[in-house]
Amino acid sequence: IGIASKLANDDWDRALRYMDIAKESALKSNSEKTIADFYNALGNIYFEKDALDIALEHYLKAYDFYEIKPASERFKLENNLAIIYARTDKEDKALQFFKKVYSYQKQKKDTVNLARILNNMGSFYLDRKVDSSLVYFKESLQLSKNIADPNLKMFLHTNLARCYVLKEEPNKAKSYFNKALVDVENGADTRGAAWFYNEFSEFYQTHNSPDSSVYYAQKAVNILDSVVP
Repeated sequence: IGIASKLANDDWDRALRYMDIAKESALKSNSEKTIADFYNALGNIYFEKDALDIALEHYLKAYDFYEIKPASERFKLENNLAIIYARTDKEDKALQFFKKVYSYQKQKKDTVNLARILNNMGSFYLDRKVDSSLVYFKESLQLSKNIADPNLKMFLHTNLARCYVLKEEPNKAKSYFNKALVDVENGADTRGAAWFYNEFSEFYQTHNSPDSSVYYAQKAVNILDSVVP
């Protein structure tokens, strides 16, 4: 399955063949853990491809095994389930899993993962309850203030900007967009940067600044052209 994961972006047909081989091997093992780990890995591949319905199907098969295991063993799987349910508008399920992973990381006092979970929870509420979203993003930003993670901070600053766009406070929105721009310059990953540039472009388009809008849209396109095979 590791080979399939490496091939998934560049040679999908070969990746599928290795998935079939891995499935056959897992099933022959007669080990519940081996089979669950196979489905979890398969879910990860489809999650990265943004095929959320297929990823969910495989994750749930893995969760049949991991649901009763210690939180340390099921955390990553539950976090991915929370994200998928949030992105597919299954509010009750998303909150159920977000609460599980938040409780676990809070007990561990893992600041980095707590900040990431709060960012995910803020994203979940962004188009539902913007004030709740702001609370989660600001709490995440406070937790991450001493963390050297430009990628996380770029997402947080951009998400805070999006909140203030929805609240029709353009000056605050622009301030956070500019902070996110610094995060990009400090080393945020390329796909995240493309997302940020697109959001900043839309902000300028909405506020009648076509030149700036085109400038940032082109930066997003340039990045995507460079990373997509």
